Amino acid sequence: MSQKYVVTDIDPKSTSVYEFDKLSYPYKAKNSPLHRKIKFSNSEVEFYTVFWPIPKDVKFKARFLVVHGFCERAKVYDRLLDQLSCNGYECLFFDQRGAGLTSPGKLKGLTNDHYSYKDLDNFIDYSYDQLLEEKKPLNLYLLGHSMGGGLVLSYLAFGKHLDKVKGVVSAAPLILLHPKSKPSLIIEKMVTFVCWFKTDIKFNTNLAAEFVSSNQDYLDFCIADSMEDPVGTIGQLKDMIFRGRDLLENNAISKIKNHDKPILILFGEDDKINLMDGGIQFIDKINDKIPNENRKIVTFPNARHNLFLETDDIFSATLNQILQFMDKQLDSL
Repeated sequence: MSQKYVVTDIDPKSTSVYEFDKLSYPYKAKNSPLHRKIKFSNSEVEFYTVFWPIPKDVKFKARFLVVHGFCERAKVYDRLLDQLSCNGYECLFFDQRGAGLTSPGKLKGLTNDHYSYKDLDNFIDYSYDQLLEEKKPLNLYLLGHSMGGGLVLSYLAFGKHLDKVKGVVSAAPLILLHPKSKPSLIIEKMVTFVCWFKTDIKFNTNLAAEFVSSNQDYLDFCIADSMEDPVGTIGQLKDMIFRGRDLLENNAISKIKNHDKPILILFGEDDKINLMDGGIQFIDKINDKIPNENRKIVTFPNARHNLFLETDDIFSATLNQILQFMDKQLDSL
């Protein structure tokens, strides 16, 4: 690979790194992912990544670069990424700066808006280079959830390598917080003020675990995983909340209107972490309230925040919407 990055294979059975994965994950993957660390020449951080190749007997369709939510990590996404890869969509997942195995312990939450974009720039560049070197179709899409869902939508307005991205799938994007999870105005103003002087103060959001999913098996897994504790820094939290709100402002909307990259937003109708109406407002604004099958929102009754960790019927409906949307996009290329 290019000198812009160094890639190191990891033994996924290494107990020094993976001892917490003794937790019982409720899904057994059919495919076998590759665990790697990636160090970019313009960054001091070594990123933990999981790459899900497509099976040998399956035709390549596209690559998803997957951007996770607040305090999430790779293991949580095994069910989704296994299913996508078995359907022809290879997936590259990276634990973001400030999360998971990229930033364990005291490093948790140490990130901000600048690094969120910079790191995504690097992974888009890396993924695009891989597709070129492997002589695959340059079908690179972003797939984000929650905080990551908001970030991939923001990338459509402000991303440096937007020309290398074909489109976006965004699940439960953080555009607006639900009233049951939103901090009070007093706390928000206090945090904003303190961030002028110090951004690395740790803060427990105390998000209600039961808001994540109605699937008890996956909920138990997340609760037992200490890396999933909803603790971040005040700088990280401020930036991700304001970044979401900015998606409804004219600056972002006008930039996204200037191109026609496809957008699929997915939302659980019982999401009490992020507000579904934020996704509806966003789609209405970029489409001028005119229905557009290439830029749309799909909602799921009785579904909570993380559609990828939901009951089998909700998960299957979510997966089918992604596959149908993507197959339609690729048919039009």
